[in-house]
Amino acid sequence: MRRSRPILLLAVVALLASLGAAPAVAAPSNPVTFTILHTNDFHGQLEWKSGASTSNPGAARLAKVINDVRTAVGPGLSLLVDAGDEMQGSLISNIYKGEPTIATFNAMGYDVATYGNHEFDWGQTVLAARVAQSTFPHVSANIVVKDGATCDASGWVKPALVSLDCPFLSLPL
Repeated sequence: MRRSRPILLLAVVALLASLGAAPAVAAPSNPVTFTILHTNDFHGQLEWKSGASTSNPGAARLAKVINDVRTAVGPGLSLLVDAGDEMQGSLISNIYKGEPTIATFNAMGYDVATYGNHEFDWGQTVLAARVAQSTFPHVSANIVVKDGATCDASGWVKPALVSLDCPFLSLPL
């Protein structure tokens, strides 16, 4: 796995938290320990594929590991995140433009995801539909759309599919 995406995701979460997304709360009297589970570059690989040339466990095996960790650490003490490239790459995900992958991520209880480059493969309309289908928020700190034909500094705007509403930042621990 590439290490840069999880680090970037955690940096984005820390940045958003520091912007005051949640009201200030007194620190707990006892330390709180929680587990961060992350995936990236899933590429719609819902089905397990065996063989020496693949590292794809499939969604069922992935869900089992996630559920085992959640059971071990206790309810509410884990955060499940994805660092992008969720959907594009398998036949079933590609035929339905990511719908089955997002439905699977919803069922696994993802807390938040960010965008990888392949989230944009089917265009902004399809991506907006997948974001709307998601029961978890998608966050990003660097997505803009150019509203104009020149490359000057004017005309760059945040697209409608990007939201800074991050309810997971205020999860009670």
